[in-house]
Amino acid sequence: MIILLVICAWAFWYWKRKKKHSIELEVEEYYEEMPIVESSSFVLTKPVRRLPDVDVSMYQKRYRLMTNSESSFFHLAQKSLPEGYHIFPKMRIADIIETKNGNGYYKQRNKILPKHVDFVICDKNLRTVCAIEIDGKSHDTQKMRERDELVEYIFKYVGIPLKRVRVGEDFHVVCDKMKQYLTTSSSN
Repeated sequence: MIILLVICAWAFWYWKRKKKHSIELEVEEYYEEMPIVESSSFVLTKPVRRLPDVDVSMYQKRYRLMTNSESSFFHLAQKSLPEGYHIFPKMRIADIIETKNGNGYYKQRNKILPKHVDFVICDKNLRTVCAIEIDGKSHDTQKMRERDELVEYIFKYVGIPLKRVRVGEDFHVVCDKMKQYLTTSSSN
């Protein structure tokens, strides 16, 4: 009886060990070393899990986060903001405006989920004060006009001012007006 018990215990231990070892091998097959910092003197790597259904060769780093017009406006606006205000570029609308729970939640949320505004101005408590869109030629297409109309309607409904600035407008004048608006609205 003792011999049978010892054989069962050994078989169980061997089975657990083999199972654990096979799981480790399966996981290791999907990992490879990917450089996270490279220089001429060293390469810092971390393991990255390779997902079988993702073709990472289809992705590349963007050259710039903003267009030239957006970048110009951002730097001017940053300098023009009254103390305590912050400007954030490329903000998803779903991060600014919540969709209420209820019937049709996912359908309505999905309408704003992939959309963003160019800039959001927040106060010192990071509450949204207003949003800004820089409209270039791409906003002249029918599809973009429909998108802009929806975004304006939603922003108006929730009470967040949305300012549209055309490429070619004097950004200095726009930033001065923005500073004046923020200064007077904070004093009220």
